[in-house]
This record gives sequence, C-alpha cells and structure tokens, in this order.
Amino acid sequence: MAVAAGPGASVGKQDPHYGSRASGASRSGRRRTWRARGRIGVRWAEVVLAKAGIGNEATKLLSQSAQDLQNVMQSKDPVATAEAFYWRGKLYLLRKDLAQVGKAFEQGLQRARQAGKERKMEADSWQEVTLQDWCAFALWEANASLGRNDLRNARKYAEIAEARAQDLEQFNKAWAAWALYQAAGAKNWVTGLNKQAIEAKALPVLRDAVGKHPDGKSAWKWHWRLAEILGNTPGNRADALRHIRQGETGMPADALAEDRLRIATLRKQLEQGN
Repeated sequence: MAVAAGPGASVGKQDPHYGSRASGASRSGRRRTWRARGRIGVRWAEVVLAKAGIGNEATKLLSQSAQDLQNVMQSKDPVATAEAFYWRGKLYLLRKDLAQVGKAFEQGLQRARQAGKERKMEADSWQEVTLQDWCAFALWEANASLGRNDLRNARKYAEIAEARAQDLEQFNKAWAAWALYQAAGAKNWVTGLNKQAIEAKALPVLRDAVGKHPDGKSAWKWHWRLAEILGNTPGNRADALRHIRQGETGMPADALAEDRLRIATLRKQLEQGN
C-alpha cells in the first residue's frame, strides 16, 4: 500500500480538484482545496526546513503553496483571502524574503477589515494571528540586528513591532503588552528610551493576563516577562522567582532552545540573589 510522502503527495494530475479534470468542480470547492493545500504546504515546509534545511523538497512545497495561495487570492471572500495572505507572509519568511513578509501581512489585514458583520469573528481572528506573527517576526529581526550591531535596522524593526503591537491591543492586550515590552527593550539600546515607563505600564496588564488565563498558550512568556520586570525591582525577588519557575514549567515542547537557556539563566540568577 503506497504511503503519501507529504501533504501534496496525493494531489497531482489525477486529482479531481486540479487541472483539466477540475472543469466540473465548483470554483469555491477548488478554492477550499487550494486554501487547505497552501496552508498545509507551508507548515510541512517549515518542518522540512527545521530538519534538513533548504533543499528540493522544501523548495517544491513552497512553490506549490505559493501557487495554491495565489489561486485563493482571486476570491472575493475577504476571510479566505486574509488567510491566504497570512500564509503567504509565513512563506516569504521561510524563504527569507524579509522585504515581502510585512507586505503580505498588511494585505491580509486589509482584506480581513473588509469582512461584513456576519463574519467579523472570523476576520478578527485572522487579524489577531497576523499581528502576533508580524510582531514576533519584527522582534526577531530587531534582536538579530542588535546582535550584528546594525542599529538602524534594529530600530526599524523595533518600531514595526511597536506599531503592530499597538494595533494588536484591541484583540489581545496581554500579547500586545509583551510585544511592546520587547520592542522597548530593543529601542532602549538604540535610542535610550525610558524602559522603566514601559515596564510600569506592562506590569499590571501581564499580571491580569496570568490571573485570568493561567493556562493560556502564551502564559509562560507572560510569567517570563513578569520575572524580568520584578527582578529589576527591589524587594520583588521572591515574586520574580515564582514567575520564572512557572514560566519554565509551562514552556511548550517546541520552545526555542535560546528561550530555554535565557529562562534557566534568569532563574539561576534569581535563586542566587543576583
């Protein structure tokens, strides 16, 4: 019995949703298939790249996904096209075509805002996830630029993260507070921004978030940031240590090795009273 090698392995010339054999299928049905295959292809390529780096398999997956997503973008459905542009942004990120990432995310946000009231919940969810990933991408680039001592680029991406985090506040205040705090940290190196003012604003929002959503997907990050802020405040070391331990315990299995190291380092510093 043959086993498919990947998400697109069973979809080819004989697939009833593709090529000349698709003449009898509805356009909306084909777009649903393109939408699904485009999404799965990007996710599968991400796995392949993490394990083996760029190669023929990843290149083929991204090329096929790019075509599938382009087909979806011809739709007049604002939610479907918002999702397609989101995955296009992720695709550009995997290709390291950084100049195109923000453009794709912005187009997706524009499409989501065009949705009617009856689909507002769907559209808002795509705005939220797009803004979160845009923030994460910009923060990563800001910190990488600082590591290269490229201060101009660091400031550029820190300001992008800050702006998108402000947009995100209407959808997810806790995630936005975390991103604003991170952006302020990057800008602090470049401009000497008053980080204490940002920390004072972020502290109650993050505390409220871990209180209301202790099992939230990002709760471990919120505990981490709380520990960082409290650890810099006299008399709050015990509280900071409690939060960093909760953050370390709550880390998902796929957390970055760099994040694991940073959390462990902070925990040890707090345990030693440094």
